[in-house]
Amino acid sequence: MILSEMAMKVLMLSQAWQIADQPDYDVSFRNASSEGKRVELLNIPFRGYVKKYGCEAFYNEVVRANNEFKPDLVFFQFFHSIGLGDPMACVQSIKGSTHRPLVFGSLGDLFDTGVLRFLGRPIPHHTLRLAACSDAFFSTSMGDMSDWLVKNGAQNVVFLPNAFCPMHFPGWDSEDETDKEYGIVMLCSNAKLLSRFPIRAFNNTFRRRCVVNRLAAHFGADFSIFGRGWNGRTEHGTIPFKEQVNLYRKGRVVIDAPAPIINATYYSSDRAFFMLGSGRPLVHFHTPRFEKMLRPNEHVFYVNDAKEAERICEKLLKLSDDYLHERHRKIVAFIKEGHLIDHRIDTIISVAEAIKRVRCGSVSPESALGMVRMWHFLPEVNLREEYEYAVANWNG
Repeated sequence: MILSEMAMKVLMLSQAWQIADQPDYDVSFRNASSEGKRVELLNIPFRGYVKKYGCEAFYNEVVRANNEFKPDLVFFQFFHSIGLGDPMACVQSIKGSTHRPLVFGSLGDLFDTGVLRFLGRPIPHHTLRLAACSDAFFSTSMGDMSDWLVKNGAQNVVFLPNAFCPMHFPGWDSEDETDKEYGIVMLCSNAKLLSRFPIRAFNNTFRRRCVVNRLAAHFGADFSIFGRGWNGRTEHGTIPFKEQVNLYRKGRVVIDAPAPIINATYYSSDRAFFMLGSGRPLVHFHTPRFEKMLRPNEHVFYVNDAKEAERICEKLLKLSDDYLHERHRKIVAFIKEGHLIDHRIDTIISVAEAIKRVRCGSVSPESALGMVRMWHFLPEVNLREEYEYAVANWNG
């Protein structure tokens, strides 16, 4: 059933200083389609607007743009930057407009929940307020995160993982060989153990230091750490964000830092998908159910601690150049099948299509959930069983 003959119009409030900061989301929305018609996008970077004019002016501009552009969907992307005020009145005004758009929000980082959350990094109040009044909300991890969102009033919480960003890394899929300058490559910062977020400092910084120290001691010059705050013979300093994939391709093995909250369902940093896109063997500290997206020993090599990481890295260093070349070709094809930002945007659009169908009475909430296009899961995954973990408080 086609609900409208008009193209879907999306007003995106992007987590950016300027549109060029988030080129993949912008381009992917502009190239996306809904019901066979190309999406029409208006993109307002909220970080830049708030810095220049303030929160109140930003929310007034969102209301004005909504009334003038008349979108079908208003999407607050990664709405967890500091200093954003309360979006509730803005959202209520949007929902009260005559064209009645859907309002979606998303969370793109990992936060601490529960009674001890203020000893870590809690979800910002404005993010929880947005989630409570949104028609759907997306998170790059689930479990305690989605439980906390629902506890604070969120409905239709849907897992939306990070993905590879081809606009940030042009030429990533080239089969041209890159000289292997490094053995094992790791990229992450080394924060202070003493901070105003003691739980996060201990869990994040301590784990990273344990991994780096063990790998450096065992592999010596075959291990190279990039990022802020590291010292020692294996430290190589920082690199520009857009040089990440080129760096990873110069190594034989890449390893991501362990998650700050190791039991967060589906969690990974965005770096993991950039590392994956390099085609190099990726050593990844396992988080619950991540294997539902990336197969063990094919797409990624899972480990649980620094000792296991050392053992797996030693094994992977022995892989031949021919194997690395063939692996790159296969991984590029795999990413293009389901792990580009294009696929995440299509998931968002499919949620909007599904909710519209429920609210016009054409399908049940259960049937609508089956219409959501979850490109990120492996084809062998039973989606009906996975909904228990990938979706929370679904009402359509």
